Amino acid sequence: MTNPLTDRELVDLLVSLPQHRLVEVVALSMELRKAEVARPDWEEAKLVLAEAHRFNETSGTPSPWELLVLARPQTLGEFVTEGSGPSQEGGCCGFNLVSYAKRILCPVCGRQASAT
Repeated sequence: MTNPLTDRELVDLLVSLPQHRLVEVVALSMELRKAEVARPDWEEAKLVLAEAHRFNETSGTPSPWELLVLARPQTLGEFVTEGSGPSQEGGCCGFNLVSYAKRILCPVCGRQASAT
């Protein structure tokens, strides 16, 4: 049996991943995990990965921060782009979804969605 990774080793491994792979791994992990809630008899929660995003305007005043929910590909490892940030956008459950893939899964409801 191998020794389990220490927290530091796990963090170092995750940090070393290209961003598109990090998003896929963390999003899938959150999808497979049941979020803990204080009162499970009447509330439900989902863990999702989000990107805080804003534009740095040429006027010198950045736009307000917006949360974009990161969605993983429907087929693991299927990416349209592998660098320069998620370039595909879509929507589901009232959220703006961003991804590195065109065919995605909504991290909130699990339905298939598309991004352009």
